[in-house]
Amino acid sequence: MTTSTSTTIIVSLVSVIWSLVVILICAWPLKVAWNRTLPDIFNWKQITFWQAFVLQFIGLLIFGGDLSPLWGLLSQYFDKM
Repeated sequence: MTTSTSTTIIVSLVSVIWSLVVILICAWPLKVAWNRTLPDIFNWKQITFWQAFVLQFIGLLIFGGDLSPLWGLLSQYFDKM
């Protein structure tokens, strides 16, 4: 395995891990906002953290959200190596 291949693998793994961390962090405010507003307004049930996580992930897939905000910074850093 060459250096560029191993660097690409490392960057990919860091990107995937960072994306999951961002989605997990964003799931909690979604859960809180949902549980404080929608059950009162529309008489819907409250959701759990993992349901909020899935909603966040589906929303990112449907609306084309950026799953890795630091991808540009990481790729610039590793391109200079």
